[in-house]
Amino acid sequence: MSFIAKGYLKMGENKIVIYGTGSLETIIGAFLTQAGENVTLIDVWQENVDTLNEKGAHVVGTTDLTVPVKAVTPDQVSDTFDIILLLTK
Repeated sequence: MSFIAKGYLKMGENKIVIYGTGSLETIIGAFLTQAGENVTLIDVWQENVDTLNEKGAHVVGTTDLTVPVKAVTPDQVSDTFDIILLLTK
């Protein structure tokens, strides 16, 4: 049973951080944001952070959509989060 099913977390009321802005992190961040979650993407590359904040996350494949997202560098993080996603290879 999931944390959501048990009532520990509620959809749309969580502060989620995704560390990294690779392809999977950006796609997950875009879809969670589109679903109404409060998502912050963290990346060390300032140019990538700036582009995401200015142009949004562009997802193509079986879909083609652009979602406005919030991205920051690690030194700009000043918040606490309910859920942390870290994808590894």
